[in-house]
Amino acid sequence: MQTGNTLLSIARATRSNETDLRAANCLENTEQVYVGDVVYVPQLPEGVVQTITPESIEPDSLFEALGCTDPSTQISSPIPGQRLSGVFSLYGTASLDNFWYYKIEVRADIATVYNFYARSDKPVTNGVLGQIDADLFAPGLYWIRLIVVDLNGAINTSPCVIPVIFE
Repeated sequence: MQTGNTLLSIARATRSNETDLRAANCLENTEQVYVGDVVYVPQLPEGVVQTITPESIEPDSLFEALGCTDPSTQISSPIPGQRLSGVFSLYGTASLDNFWYYKIEVRADIATVYNFYARSDKPVTNGVLGQIDADLFAPGLYWIRLIVVDLNGAINTSPCVIPVIFE
């Protein structure tokens, strides 16, 4: 793996798919692949494997939060499109009258599946939801999703999703 590679970009270049590559490499999720890891593929890539790096993301791109319309499920910081590195705090609100827990998930822009990052059984109102270590991820565009679950196990509101750039 090189900086910016994702399992999806490698799968596309080798005419394979993420599921087959995860199985062949004994990976539970795509976030377990790191720069320098050897990834076994069914055949050599056809040309260069596409990557997304912070330098290739246009600084004037329009970044918008998705969902985030319910006051009980909000990410207030970082803001959409913010460039981040190292450990940073995720601020916002995750609370309901019949609150059970909230969870934070992260996915690379090129991926289709969110990966679990953290969970809390304590509601938060305008405070720290958790901390994320951007250095655990390859540089690029990522989506952070906040989901609040009620006592019945239902996602009671629409998730709040923001795009950020890990450097």
